[in-house]
Amino acid sequence: MIAACLKWTALPGDESDDRFAGVSPADLAALELALRLGDLLGEEVLAVASGPAGAERALRDALAAGAARAVRIDAAADADSRDVGFELAHVTAAAS
Repeated sequence: MIAACLKWTALPGDESDDRFAGVSPADLAALELALRLGDLLGEEVLAVASGPAGAERALRDALAAGAARAVRIDAAADADSRDVGFELAHVTAAAS
């Protein structure tokens, strides 16, 4: 299994409005690379996003692009990155 990690980000100061949030072009490139590697190696791709419920939009897009599974780690805007990293490690270990 290949995992692509996507970070949901909002405009600074406007974390409450998901219309203006999304993932970075670098994260989209990581997803594309994961999908290409998955095709090449015959592996499933897992898309993982850290963020609020609005991050599910990015995961739906990842599934539409070809990811086999998607998981959202619920993280508030002020979450400690160490906590999110621990959750990510837990999710990816459980998925494989």
